[in-house]
Amino acid sequence: MVPLIIQQMRMKNEKYGYEKSISNKALDLLKSYEWPGNVRQLENVIERIMVTAADNIIKAEDLPDFLHQKLVEIKTDGSKSFKELTGEYEKQILSRFIEKGFTPKEMAKLLSMDVTNIRRKLHKYQIDFKST
Repeated sequence: MVPLIIQQMRMKNEKYGYEKSISNKALDLLKSYEWPGNVRQLENVIERIMVTAADNIIKAEDLPDFLHQKLVEIKTDGSKSFKELTGEYEKQILSRFIEKGFTPKEMAKLLSMDVTNIRRKLHKYQIDFKST
């Protein structure tokens, strides 16, 4: 994971003419996240923090809020199916993004999903969102 993060930062530094680096704490947060959107999500987050970070050293505070929060562990007594549990987890993820002010379009980009699928899932779980 670290080589990929460093490579992406090097590419963004070249693209934007920056000389930015990353603090150990910020790097640890990036490494500890599970990245449900995989490599594309990581690339998008790195580009976003590279562009928005005010200093040349990216600190943990510069990272999106969702990287600072662990999802609540879903516990079961065996009364819920796998589908029900994954639905609860999916709802939790989408709710956190909306709470942090992300639009469906931004969520789609970060999660490497089609915006139509994001909107459909938000509707399914009755999560209010901004229409963009």
